[in-house]
Amino acid sequence: MISDKSRELILWLAPEPPTLYSGGSISLTHCFRQLSKTYDIEVFCFHSNLLKEVEKIAALPENVKIRLFNRDHENKALALMESWSGNLPYKTARNKSGEMKQAIENISKECNIAAVFVEHGYMVHLAWNLNVPKIINMQNIESGLAKREMLHERSGFRKVLWKREEICWIGWEKRMVEAFDHVTVITDEDRAELVAKTAKKHAGKISVLERGTECHMQQEGKEVAGNSILFVGSMAYGPNIDAVNYFSRNIFPRIRKRLGTATFTIVGANPASKVRELSKLPGIMVTGFVEDVEPYYNQSSMVVIPMRSGGGVKMKFLEALGRGMPVVVTSAGAAGVKITNNKEAMIADNDVDFAEACIKVLADKALICSLGHNAYNFAKKHHSWEATGAKLVGVVDSAKQKFRRRNAGIAM
Repeated sequence: MISDKSRELILWLAPEPPTLYSGGSISLTHCFRQLSKTYDIEVFCFHSNLLKEVEKIAALPENVKIRLFNRDHENKALALMESWSGNLPYKTARNKSGEMKQAIENISKECNIAAVFVEHGYMVHLAWNLNVPKIINMQNIESGLAKREMLHERSGFRKVLWKREEICWIGWEKRMVEAFDHVTVITDEDRAELVAKTAKKHAGKISVLERGTECHMQQEGKEVAGNSILFVGSMAYGPNIDAVNYFSRNIFPRIRKRLGTATFTIVGANPASKVRELSKLPGIMVTGFVEDVEPYYNQSSMVVIPMRSGGGVKMKFLEALGRGMPVVVTSAGAAGVKITNNKEAMIADNDVDFAEACIKVLADKALICSLGHNAYNFAKKHHSWEATGAKLVGVVDSAKQKFRRRNAGIAM
């Protein structure tokens, strides 16, 4: 789609470029494809280590332009010191960029911007002073995410860091909701949490924008070698690292004891050392980055999502549902997706129950078939990108209306 000068421009600020290799980035890619049907889009984002590795930005319409910038510094220790000295959330300190800020000022003077979208709470500092309709897309409630990380952390020092991050984020979230014209979150639970932590008078500007997924059934009647279990996700992401370690050490041995041929494949870029070490355990393979995940889904009997932390909707869960894969998932992994337990997926929240659910699936071809078909039908009905795109346009319209009312001094 070629840019039309009569069309309005959306400026979108994101921490990473749109690719097809991580949950948040996949979501970005599809949001751009849908919103570009109505608006031209300029995307300002940071260079990514993953992008350096695979050298691929997702294919996008011609009226979506990507510009990459450098952060002020990549040193985590310096970011931590700046965070403490400036009373900033750590992630905000990590994502400061004078280079991007100057480019934002320039484009705001040169172009008539219909609205600015900010992806994630830790990017809002780049848009505070823009006098245009402002929308923030909160993929996580960062204060709640920090609290959950603190509860799972064993190190006393790290617990202190996470507690400080939680407190800092609560203040920032109040400020964000006050300053922005519209706020989107991705689950009803996230919306309730954000309303409770900010102010009920702003509840009308907070809405749920569900994540979507591409829906295509895996090969009907496919022949799978052995009892093969799959996990797909970015392996540099803390909650994913915890999930595969937890499954590999606490759950998978129980499965292997009953099903000696069971295998567990971990697919995802940039595996941390804790993940790479898992390949030394019997039956476990760690692939690192793969160009195409499709063969791994085709060769697997089922998908597991043993998440214990992390916020928002897990793209890995929606992707598995949209592919018609049987899934065993924790409540944390299924958060925000309104499935029926034992119909579209099986939910289990302790070692024994999770292992038993996996064994039950692997031993029953009829169950594999019914879970897969129900999963696919659910995803197609409730999580299509087309529906998300229509909601996005509505969000922009709402933000523009609230901005006009705010500038006119009309109470909202």
